[in-house]
Amino acid sequence: MQLVQLQRDLSEYQAADIQVVAINHDPVEALAELSAANGIRYPLLSDPDSKTIEAYGLLASTGKGVSRPEAFVLDAKGVIRARLNLEWLLGAPLTDTLLDTAPAKP
Repeated sequence: MQLVQLQRDLSEYQAADIQVVAINHDPVEALAELSAANGIRYPLLSDPDSKTIEAYGLLASTGKGVSRPEAFVLDAKGVIRARLNLEWLLGAPLTDTLLDTAPAKP
């Protein structure tokens, strides 16, 4: 699960001034339980109507409630600098790839 891996490597992201945030179609209560059960300390945002998920083109072909696992790397101005398909980045390459694509510190 990518959410757990992001938590596992959170200190590396923080050292690189990367803010990790995840968005999911699950309700707030379910995300709170997921966070507590897995020790997730970064924001998990609820998008139960899949509006944001759909706006970013992440809605799976099966429809609302299912999204494709992707990561976006934004710079300090909110400009998307990279879009990564997480299905292909399981394991250590996920962290390495996110760190490599992050904008340089100012």
